[in-house]
Amino acid sequence: FDVTGLDYSKNLLNHAKNNCPKSRFIHTNFLEWQPEEKFHGVIAGSFLDKFHPDLVPDLLGRLDNLLIHKGYGLMYVSGTPEQGQKAKRNQSHSYVSLLQREHWLNHISNNFKIVNYYTGYGDRDWFINIFQKK
Repeated sequence: FDVTGLDYSKNLLNHAKNNCPKSRFIHTNFLEWQPEEKFHGVIAGSFLDKFHPDLVPDLLGRLDNLLIHKGYGLMYVSGTPEQGQKAKRNQSHSYVSLLQREHWLNHISNNFKIVNYYTGYGDRDWFINIFQKK
């Protein structure tokens, strides 16, 4: 399968290119990127928690537009539950602590069906999930 990766960090893209030389990588801002194709799958890893919760509907709409009908996505936040609690206490740049479970599930269910989510991740279990475009 073909892989297209994007990131705003040139350093991370260079690291990815060194590890996956046959893949295509694009240096861009996700909110401004205009792809020419739709994808069968999208991985949003350690990504959505970097945006303010007010942007969640727009971000999910963009993910929806990237996927073919019935396409799949994987969403996750890196780190341990303990790191998440520490970020919450220290008011880290990560916004995951601002997203309440019901708020998030309500937003994602507008565009996607949650196929599965990881139940062993404490109060952030809902943020590690597999979803499918409706």
